[in-house]
Amino acid sequence: MSKLTCSKACDIREQLGIELNTDIAQRIGSALDQFLNPKSITIGDDVHINE
Repeated sequence: MSKLTCSKACDIREQLGIELNTDIAQRIGSALDQFLNPKSITIGDDVHINE
């Protein structure tokens, strides 16, 4: 299993479908559940156009 490089100090920033795919999203979600045991998780997005 390779190290995730999409995490920054306060968030996760990558292009969906390119750097951030379903495998990485699953790994991040599993890690959040395992280590933080949250009652809920909020997911947001950025609507800026990246060129």
